[in-house]
Amino acid sequence: MSRQPFGPIVVASATLKLGRRWARAISSEAETHLVDNLDALEAAIREHRPEGILLDLELTGGAPGLRHVLQAHPDLRTMAVTLTHAVEEAEEAIVAGAHGYIHRDADADTLRRAIDLLCTDGLWAERRVLEGVIARFVNHDEQAPSRLGRSPLNALSEREREIAGLVGDGLCYKSIARRLDISENTVRNHLRNSYRKLGLSDRLQLGLLAREYGLSNPQVLN
Repeated sequence: MSRQPFGPIVVASATLKLGRRWARAISSEAETHLVDNLDALEAAIREHRPEGILLDLELTGGAPGLRHVLQAHPDLRTMAVTLTHAVEEAEEAIVAGAHGYIHRDADADTLRRAIDLLCTDGLWAERRVLEGVIARFVNHDEQAPSRLGRSPLNALSEREREIAGLVGDGLCYKSIARRLDISENTVRNHLRNSYRKLGLSDRLQLGLLAREYGLSNPQVLN
């Protein structure tokens, strides 16, 4: 058997039949661990230290439960599995901190491509969804390109802007540290300074602002 390209993935679904199908679909990409409740999810995260999670929103009770999981594990890359095709549900998942979303009826090839992108620091999301998320944090209008000269990101140092751009690309702390050859603690310190200067509260808001003002070029699903 060929070596799987990625580390462990925890597949968390309220419906074991669906979870097994998802796990089979991505088994060529990563070792999978299937759970069907939140306690088992926490135990699997502690035991396996997964590279990512494929997380059913039915299991978390929607975006609020997803946010609770990700607040406890902020560096864990998570693909939310949505119950509907509604843009609003996808937006809520991204706002809650997911690195992408996929509908529960997605075919095996789509699941594999989504996991590939998740594990390589990409963001699996339609542009219309990202635009909706951005609109929640900034005034998004037709004059956006002309605002670049007075970007609030000008308040940041050169290194802080560089890190903000990488956050906008979807990179986690570890990947940013590796890319810039600095420690994860240094990355965190720069981010804290950036939040303070810009009046932001988290990495998602900074990443969206970086995208809005052209500091990043994230991999996204067209």
